[in-house]
Amino acid sequence: RDRPCRFDQVVPISFYCHHPRADPFDPTQLRSGGETMNDYQTDIYDELSSSVELLFTAQHRVFLFMILVMGRRFRILRWDRAGVISTPSVDYFKQPTIACDYLYHLCRLGDNSLGFDPTATRLRSNDVDFLRMDVAALPDAKDVDHSERDLSEGDVREPFTFAYIRSLFRTSLDCDWPRHRLVVQDGGQKHEYLVGKPTFYASGTIGRGTRGYVAYECSSRCFVWLKDAWRASYKITDREGDILAKLNAAKVTNVPTLVCHGDVSNQTTITADWWERQSSLLSRHASPVESPRSSSDTSSDPISSSGKKRKMVDDAMVHTLPMQPDVSMPHAIAETTGPLRQHTHYRVVVAEVCLPLKIFQYGRQLVSIVLDCVRAHHQVSVEPELRLLHRDISSGNILIYPKVIRDEDGTNPWMVWTGLLSDWEMSEPIDAQEAPSGATRANRMGTYQFMSVNLLSDLSKPVKVSDELESFLHVLLYYSVRYLQSNCSSVTGFIKGYFDTYAGPDCQYTCGQKSVTMQSSGVLHIQRPYMPLQFFSPMDNIFITMVKCFAAHYKVLDHEARKARPPRPPPRYDPPSPRDDGDELAVLPDSNESGSGIADVDWDSLDDDLLDSVPTPEELQLASKVATHDFMLDYLTEILHHQRWRLGDRITPTPPPETSGAEMDGDSLRQSAALPTETSTSNQRRRTKGPERKVSLPARLHSSTRRSRLRPRTLPMRARS
Repeated sequence: RDRPCRFDQVVPISFYCHHPRADPFDPTQLRSGGETMNDYQTDIYDELSSSVELLFTAQHRVFLFMILVMGRRFRILRWDRAGVISTPSVDYFKQPTIACDYLYHLCRLGDNSLGFDPTATRLRSNDVDFLRMDVAALPDAKDVDHSERDLSEGDVREPFTFAYIRSLFRTSLDCDWPRHRLVVQDGGQKHEYLVGKPTFYASGTIGRGTRGYVAYECSSRCFVWLKDAWRASYKITDREGDILAKLNAAKVTNVPTLVCHGDVSNQTTITADWWERQSSLLSRHASPVESPRSSSDTSSDPISSSGKKRKMVDDAMVHTLPMQPDVSMPHAIAETTGPLRQHTHYRVVVAEVCLPLKIFQYGRQLVSIVLDCVRAHHQVSVEPELRLLHRDISSGNILIYPKVIRDEDGTNPWMVWTGLLSDWEMSEPIDAQEAPSGATRANRMGTYQFMSVNLLSDLSKPVKVSDELESFLHVLLYYSVRYLQSNCSSVTGFIKGYFDTYAGPDCQYTCGQKSVTMQSSGVLHIQRPYMPLQFFSPMDNIFITMVKCFAAHYKVLDHEARKARPPRPPPRYDPPSPRDDGDELAVLPDSNESGSGIADVDWDSLDDDLLDSVPTPEELQLASKVATHDFMLDYLTEILHHQRWRLGDRITPTPPPETSGAEMDGDSLRQSAALPTETSTSNQRRRTKGPERKVSLPARLHSSTRRSRLRPRTLPMRARS
């Protein structure tokens, strides 16, 4: 009981033996011309990042000081969500006064100066709120089961609490994980929430650092969903809470219900400002001190091919000049042209505590949940006062929310699992997307596994409705292949080839089976044996029809791109040169009979290819079906009534071993231009489990809740549409 708790660390100190090439913050020890870390530096940096990641996740921090000791030399590191600032390396044996001064001042700093968030209060076991959380987590006989089923009028009386929500809250009260009371300042109102261990958290030290909590509201005694993140300060569009307020005012269905939101005490990262300041000083004054550079966690350097070759320009590490008395401290900046970005601390609270999409129970239910989210997306895109595109349709943003549905006359209730489209912070107006400068490589955000081939082929293209619909199809395909019965014997191989294979940035990101399917074959195939992918259910109809439409769509895009190209120059004709005797024509090697200097180009064949690329009237009609939501909405609604659907079409895969780290989620995959490929327990390893959230679920949610509704949702779905 007297052992120190790992979550109580205030200033962590990391010790390493001396090695001439192991300091990750020394640019003179880098390889490849000072651009990448060597193996020693990479290992040490990853260990430091892991230590910081744990404290950023368990504690509520604005920044963190760390002491790095390597042999006889030490540095002070300052980490925040934008990067890490390092002091010059000092030999504490030759200069012990400097080390003593650092330790003396660190010991005298208060909690705020040490980087703790003043709006988060640590709860101890003798606090009243600590006991209040224990009481709120106790099972309640009045809680409602979330299983799909028919209800009688007396079964459910609103307001009520789902049993799974209380179970998730109980799971978050881990024995040694710290509990906090968080404050959300929304305008002039202050809201307080009690939270324990985050239900999901984005891996990595650098970036948004999103954490999601099942929170207990002190005033209303209700459970809500609290999202704590570091949003990009440069972002011109509204905050997520502002967008949700507009959606709720427009009565958009199947989106979260805003409770409150607000920036946290003007807390921002300053690493980007130090970078700008350092670069400015070095440009004006030549200095023998180490020049500024950057280095980062893999979560913000997803294009790195491996952990042993880290691109410094995409990382988030800054080595600063020695502080001078007349030099002012850095201040927060709104936007930077450097490689680092400023982030602002932000919290948003919504009423719905949802379930992850991966716990769907059968194929028809999966289609119904995705259809609900397509409906929400359609409403937001056509509503005159909104006209927004989500811009990050992914597995982590399509959630399950159980809901009591009634017929149009208000009778005949039943419990239904509906879809909820979340995470609207990346959305932008359609008009802004259509503008010539509406999208650039610098602000392209999204989850690359589910992005359309069109966007992956050129990150500067604006997002269109067809791109979002294709993303919905990719999400549906991912969960169908992974969890439904099919003829695919190698699920891992298919997911890797279709969703995770890419080439970039020089080759863009169009590579792998996704590009082949959408742009060439128009048919989903498995590789061994090579044959069409089949689910032996109406799911086959969905993929055959929609993939055919998108294949026609890409043929139209390709044809339009060909027509937009400048006309090719006519073939150059070089007249044959006479021989010295003037009687016979010279026979040039590798030339055609006409003597053209470009005889190896078959212009007739190129013309035939151009003619073959002309879309037929049928293909033009198919392509038009994915230009708007109408066809997909009508088709999915119709296919839900197909007679071949069955309840037992889900497989139960062997659960992978639990890991101590967070599984990469959709939120942490949103990176600028450099789209992610590395994730999971090590920052340098490729994800093999798929892009999902780390969610702690009650055991009963995984396999035992198999009761399902049998009747269609025709009337309520039409009413909501």
